[in-house]
This record gives sequence, C-alpha cells and structure tokens, in this order.
Amino acid sequence: MEPRPYLIRQLSPGGPPVDRTGIRTAADGDLPAMAEVLAEAYRGTVDDEGEDAAAALRELRSTAAGAYGPALRQAWLVHEEDGRLTAAVLCTRWQGRPFVAQAITHPRDQRRGLSTRLLGTAAEVLAAAGETQLSLVVTRRNPAHALYRRLGFVEAPWPVR
Repeated sequence: MEPRPYLIRQLSPGGPPVDRTGIRTAADGDLPAMAEVLAEAYRGTVDDEGEDAAAALRELRSTAAGAYGPALRQAWLVHEEDGRLTAAVLCTRWQGRPFVAQAITHPRDQRRGLSTRLLGTAAEVLAAAGETQLSLVVTRRNPAHALYRRLGFVEAPWPVR
C-alpha cells in the first residue's frame, strides 16, 4: 500500500483574508454533485480504487454520518461557478483535532487555486472557532501532497488513540 503520511497545519486567527468568491457552506443537497466531482477527481490517480459516482456518494454519506469523526459542518465548503460545483473541502473531528476528510477538485478545474482557497477558508473558519490545528492524510505520490506542504502542512507522527 502507498504510504500516506499524517500532516498537520497550525492555525491562527487574523491572517490575510482568503478570497471567498464562489465559496459557500455545503448543504446535504450538495452530496450528489460532490460525489460526481469526487469520482472524477480520483479517476486514474494513485488513489483510484475504481469508485463510480454511486460509490463516491456512499463514501460522502458515510463521512457525513461520522465515519471520520463528527462532521464540522461549518468547515464543509463548496466552490461553485456558473451553476456547477467545482470543488469541495469536508472537515471532521478525528483524533481530537479538525481533519480534512475530503479535499476534491474536478479535473477540469484543477490548478486554479480552488483547493488553496477552500482550505484557506476552512482554516479561517476553524481558527475563528478557537481551533489551533488542522490535519489530513494524503498519499505521498498524490500531487496534492506538494500543495499541502506549500500551504504549511508538515508531517507529524500518527496520533495514538
């Protein structure tokens, strides 16, 4: 299995504001559109396990139900453009801290800074709520690994239960 390091980013309120154009809090009704983006985002990548949109929707519903810890719904964010959902970030509380359970961008919308803006918005929202760290797990060969490092995430030891 491909190594998946645990990464943590320190959060602090009062940083430069993030451009939130097109970003809003996700609603349950967004799950089917998010599932389409999730299935497309993973297709043909190092993390592709053959999921279709139906399997992706089951995964998102599982996430909403607490599979990766309680959902932090204030940090469930989507980006829309021209009436189309392009990207999403879903945070939960796992191992005692906020955790990025999903960060997805449709392939045709990648490399436009959407994940950077969504993660920045999630960090702002969580820091304003008093959170001090944000964590995630990512496959080392996934291009997002480099993005997360640029955004200030650093490798840390896996939490002990």
